[in-house]
Amino acid sequence: MRKLNINALLESIDQHLNTIESVGITYAKHNEKAKGPKQKIAIDLATKIGLTLMKVDHYKSACKVAIPLCNMTIAPRKAIAAHALIAIY
Repeated sequence: MRKLNINALLESIDQHLNTIESVGITYAKHNEKAKGPKQKIAIDLATKIGLTLMKVDHYKSACKVAIPLCNMTIAPRKAIAAHALIAIY
């Protein structure tokens, strides 16, 4: 994972929407050991990005972040993240 200032991007969502969406999708697709520290960070950031997008009515972008969380081998952390994004809707 590359080092990005997610908070700075999220402060001006409309200006950085494509970047935020792309980063969120990348983090949501991240697939290492379910309990590994890198996996935890990636899924937590994907969740943060998705929830923030939904709070400012960017539902289509939030769904693009949420979809990669759901796969055949969905781990508990990914399931919690997907549920959090859907529950706010």
